[in-house]
Amino acid sequence: YNEYNTELMLRYNQTFNDWSVSAMLGSNFRQDHWTTNYGQTVGGLIVPDLYAVSNSVSPVRVTETDVQTGVNSLFGMASVGFKNFLYLDVTGRNDWSSTLPEGSNSYFYPAASLSFILTELNGLNDLSWMTLLKLRGNYAEVGNDAPAYATASTYTQNTSWGDLALFSVNSTLQNPELKPETTKSWEVGLEAMFLNNRLGLDVAYYVSNSFDQILPVLVSPFSGVTRRWVNGGQIENKGWEIGLTGTAIESKDWRWDIGVNWWQNRSKVIELYEGVDNLLIYS
Repeated sequence: YNEYNTELMLRYNQTFNDWSVSAMLGSNFRQDHWTTNYGQTVGGLIVPDLYAVSNSVSPVRVTETDVQTGVNSLFGMASVGFKNFLYLDVTGRNDWSSTLPEGSNSYFYPAASLSFILTELNGLNDLSWMTLLKLRGNYAEVGNDAPAYATASTYTQNTSWGDLALFSVNSTLQNPELKPETTKSWEVGLEAMFLNNRLGLDVAYYVSNSFDQILPVLVSPFSGVTRRWVNGGQIENKGWEIGLTGTAIESKDWRWDIGVNWWQNRSKVIELYEGVDNLLIYS
């Protein structure tokens, strides 16, 4: 397996009185290539305990794969801060994927977050026992492409029958009209540090919804295939994340930090592909 990444970035940072601005513009070119060569004996071994593929009773079953995919991307980020109190971050990214059909292989997804450092306000910045109190909220979208070769139907070569080469149609029907998946999520959170950073608390609540998922749904085997790739369904994930950190012992020579995390996630299938009541994961 090989992955080649080329990334170019241009960065900008500047401060204007009470304002701070940082920005970044970049591009990424990623190429993935993986190959496999798998040989298997059929009918057992001719000579006992001679573990070689060529020692197969029946013709050897060999499987070879050669998969190449690529994604080209443009992305950008801007962060604006005001008086070390208010921070706004905005990002955007556009991907062009080789695994999606031409005309639908480009997808854009943005994100934005807003943070308030409440301990910078008058009244709160005088509290010696509170080091940090931060309130944050963010919204994000993420795109995702299809598996390799899910848009064009091809033949699979099987073990030859004597001198005759055997080919079969893929059991999963490809779809030349696939669209990229999209996940939309939002989160609100609170961070607090106490006693000169010796005690910390982080609480967050999130909701995430995935749309147009690329799924291999079951179809009647009398059609010649057992599954087909489709865009459909919606899954919702929501939950809480709570983290508590503390420094139990701190001396000149060593320090002992303790961290406890609690997390709860509820996942619900809101809908499936039209006309499909269930999705078989494995059989």
